[in-house]
Amino acid sequence: MLPMQWFLRMYRWARHPPSKAMRWTVGIVIVAALAIAGLEALFGTPAWMELAPRPRGLPVVR
Repeated sequence: MLPMQWFLRMYRWARHPPSKAMRWTVGIVIVAALAIAGLEALFGTPAWMELAPRPRGLPVVR
């Protein structure tokens, strides 16, 4: 069951819908996020964004 806060939020949105500028802003943010995710899926992530830990200390020369 939904908490009462969600019902109040739905009531407020029904009575006072978001402005056209707010809808455009949210739409642009969603499209930008999808574009970034698509580029990452297509090309992969750069090396500096990888989660592999960096080696600590000085490199060993053999």
